[in-house]
Amino acid sequence: MSLGETIGVATPNQVEALLDELIPTIRPNQLAMHFHDTYGMAIANIVASFPYGITTFDSSVGGVGGCPYAKGAAGNVSTEDLLYLCEKMNIHTGMNREKNR
Repeated sequence: MSLGETIGVATPNQVEALLDELIPTIRPNQLAMHFHDTYGMAIANIVASFPYGITTFDSSVGGVGGCPYAKGAAGNVSTEDLLYLCEKMNIHTGMNREKNR
């Protein structure tokens, strides 16, 4: 199941509250998260998801995209930012950010 926060207004405490409700009934490996970066919170929301065992996140190269339902909503979290985060947190992704430039 993919949980989409497509307008980019969620904060980490809201992500945690949602996952507090879902994780008792849904295994973390059954969930994917989709965060847009309208207010620069996508990476923070991803970090808030890690303690719940979530390891699948949507991203887009350069953060392109948007939401046709929300005026001014920015694109998805950028793949580059997500890979940088994972590298700095020693989370193996199977990707080499430098090699793929």
